[in-house]
Amino acid sequence: MPQISPPERGQPIDIDYLYEIVNAINTINNQIVSTSNAESRVSGANPTSTDAVKTSSLKFYANQISVASGKFDADQTQTVKVVFPFNFLYPPVVTATPLVQNFKEQSKNVIVAIENVTTGAVDVLVTFKKSGQADIDVHLIAVGQA
Repeated sequence: MPQISPPERGQPIDIDYLYEIVNAINTINNQIVSTSNAESRVSGANPTSTDAVKTSSLKFYANQISVASGKFDADQTQTVKVVFPFNFLYPPVVTATPLVQNFKEQSKNVIVAIENVTTGAVDVLVTFKKSGQADIDVHLIAVGQA
């Protein structure tokens, strides 16, 4: 967006200059209104339905959580409770994906599950299908109403 040059000291203000200022303010206002009024559909009080809410009313949480490092046994499950730094209005939609570092061949042997999603926390379960060694993190994203 081009910037409006400030007037020179003592310069008379003319109609063209005022028009430029008003037009720039209106353009900025329209950009703000269009983004703050955008709506998304998220789960609400009833988990089987969704509510239309303004995007500006959503909260997002994203983090990389360290789960395990070292050796692990086959069918071993490790649970990590992740506490959000704020509370959502309703339990958020949560996704989790494993990130296996250093020992990439183990990536297909790791299963991540989510349970006990509340407005303030989620439990992430990591199960190792085969014994081995790896450094495992989980990428977690939660989206919900503010």
